[in-house]
Amino acid sequence: MLSWNQPSAFAVQHRFDRLFYLGFAVVAWAVVIIGFGPGLVDRLQGRLPPPPLILHAHAAAFTGWLALFTTQTLLIRAHRTDVHKKLGTIGAALAVAMVYLGIATALAVHRERFEAGHGERISFLIVQIMGMVIFGTCVTLALFLRRNPSAHKRLMVLATVELLGAGFGRSLGRVLMKQFGSGLIGFPLALFAGGYALIVLAMLYDLWTRRRVHPVYLIGLPAMMAAHLVMSVIFHHPSWPPVVRTLIGH
Repeated sequence: MLSWNQPSAFAVQHRFDRLFYLGFAVVAWAVVIIGFGPGLVDRLQGRLPPPPLILHAHAAAFTGWLALFTTQTLLIRAHRTDVHKKLGTIGAALAVAMVYLGIATALAVHRERFEAGHGERISFLIVQIMGMVIFGTCVTLALFLRRNPSAHKRLMVLATVELLGAGFGRSLGRVLMKQFGSGLIGFPLALFAGGYALIVLAMLYDLWTRRRVHPVYLIGLPAMMAAHLVMSVIFHHPSWPPVVRTLIGH
């Protein structure tokens, strides 16, 4: 029986891999810039109030992840797997910091919004919590399977796609919300349809270059969608806002 821990179970390299993963990194940067760029400009020009201090640390850590992902991709292109492995330790530490900062920042922002009279928005906290759960799970599995490069790099792709939900939500969310609505199914689709599309493209790339799709995607995409559906159920449940108020100290 083939196992994910068997490097020979799935072709590790293909001559187009370097181009594909570099292209993914470029798309990830574009999603973040398009999604967060307008808000950043508004803050710099004073049209939005200064963010909490923790938000700066959060932004630095998440930008650092994209920078590290891009650097790791370039190192593989340059056949510097030795440096790639050394930077993996930094990536593991950064991922831990990101999970902490992701949840802590979400709590701080929702506390601020609630105190400013925007209590109707606090239910969104579950989106950020679930995002960190999915991201942390993917990175943990990637580290566990680091000796299986084909599984490792695809789990890193899934982890990064989950982070892009915020960028997609800000850029495509309103358009998709009009299309799908804001109900149990429409809500997660509005936030994550762009990410699902990226994963499907990655699956098609596997099919084209390996004649089959890697198990990481076959298991990971349905699991991610199921987690997002659970997130939507919690978001829409009337018992969730009181829980959030308790978490933010109100």
